[in-house]
Amino acid sequence: MAGRAPQHALRVGCRAVPEALSKPAQQSRCLSSTVPRQATYPVVSFNKTSSPELKEALETLREKVILPTYLPPELRQKIFNKKYEKELAHDPVTIQIDGQPQRFSYINMLTDMPNTPKNIRAALLNMKNGGDFANLSGLLEGMHRANRKLPYWLSAQIVRKACKAGHLQLILNMVRDVKRTGFTLERHETVNELLFWVQRFAWKSDYSEPETRKALREVQEILDALEGDERHMSKDRKRQQALTRFPYHRDPQFLAARLNLTAELAARRATGQTSEEQLKSANDVKNLVKYAEQLVKLWPADKALLDMYTDEAYVARVDLRYLIKPQVHLRYASFTLQALKQAAKIVGQLGHGPLAAQLINRAAAVEAESQLAYAKVDDGMAGQKIYEMVVGGKK
Repeated sequence: MAGRAPQHALRVGCRAVPEALSKPAQQSRCLSSTVPRQATYPVVSFNKTSSPELKEALETLREKVILPTYLPPELRQKIFNKKYEKELAHDPVTIQIDGQPQRFSYINMLTDMPNTPKNIRAALLNMKNGGDFANLSGLLEGMHRANRKLPYWLSAQIVRKACKAGHLQLILNMVRDVKRTGFTLERHETVNELLFWVQRFAWKSDYSEPETRKALREVQEILDALEGDERHMSKDRKRQQALTRFPYHRDPQFLAARLNLTAELAARRATGQTSEEQLKSANDVKNLVKYAEQLVKLWPADKALLDMYTDEAYVARVDLRYLIKPQVHLRYASFTLQALKQAAKIVGQLGHGPLAAQLINRAAAVEAESQLAYAKVDDGMAGQKIYEMVVGGKK
């Protein structure tokens, strides 16, 4: 029933949410087909891996899922058709990759095809070094070629795993090359996770100006893709936008990332700058005021992060239920809260008292909600640590 929170709900801020707030290098090679004609195709291949487990996961997907996509349609249909099982046992379809024969016998779709999400996750968990992660783009390209859609929970895991290993740029490049990789920003959690890591890398540099400006460009690039690139749109995203009541490029939680980085740059204004530095500083301050005004217009007064969205947004795991897990909530709330507080401080100093008050209003709501989540997580959990370091200044 619309507007009704799930049973056993816990009151947070001004709304009810479920009781989940409780403890809790790709390469390009030539492929030639021996039948029915000679043809050349670019083929996904994988670099040397650091473990046999990773090699097995990648090769299983390559042989059973990816390589068949390079066959002409009539041959691809043939290898999956049971009536040709005996014929293909004696005369398999053969292709050549760099002179190496690749043979296809009959493939039973029910018993021979690997579990795609399981194998992708196995590959992801076994990626340890840069060479391993260089295979990620080709792996996703192969899945995209085979029309294998990633399950709702996997995209955010890919971002988290790669970025934790230091490969943020790899993820950004896959997003930029969405036509080839199929790696879309269609899931709320995926966008949130990517924006989190962009900010975290800037934060780890103590918001040095070069790293912060770079991060701000990346955030803007993400927002632009969300607004104007239809390849990042899907039925799932349209449904989630209806549940949140915000298109992704105007979701206050996502816009807070831009506010956060702009506030850090504006905070660096100082005397004794060169004319070029003074111009940059003036633009930072101007943009900060503009972004803050945009944000408070979209973000309802007295509402925390969870309060902004409809109750229905938290019902299904495929939507925004991830946000009500305490340690997950703390990870995403940390930079949002920092953004609101820092922006309020600076615009207040600039004489924009009413605007500062509106930012403080949202910050107070987010902080109260975050304190509730903080009280529900065990000591030492990742979300708690991030919150303590970003918001509390704990090293």
